[in-house]
Amino acid sequence: MRAAGRETAWRVVVLGILLAPLTAWGQKQADVAIIDSIPKQGETVATPRRLVLHFNAPLEKPRCTVSLVRSDRATILLIRQEHDAPSDSLAYPLPVLNAGAYEVRWRVLTAHDRVSEGVLPFAVGPAPAGR
Repeated sequence: MRAAGRETAWRVVVLGILLAPLTAWGQKQADVAIIDSIPKQGETVATPRRLVLHFNAPLEKPRCTVSLVRSDRATILLIRQEHDAPSDSLAYPLPVLNAGAYEVRWRVLTAHDRVSEGVLPFAVGPAPAGR
């Protein structure tokens, strides 16, 4: 019985050694996420002039897409990226936006070939009191 126990222990060790690189690879392939934005998620702003999305990884900017979706489902595709934004950020001038709820829908490709997408809601209207 002791020999069988040692054999099982060795199998576990060998399996752990073989799987360790895959675990590290999976951690490196974690989702890309927004770490800051203008406007901020859920924020109500009076007159947004630009949209800035700051991610946790450098981006392949020509292969990223960003659009605004109004509450009536009308979509505004943002195509004029500001070229002076850092490699981990997307920045766009915004057209005049009517009051209401909006969603920023983004899909990005990182420099490491990771694709991620998400939604960032905000609203246009009177700024909340106290700001």
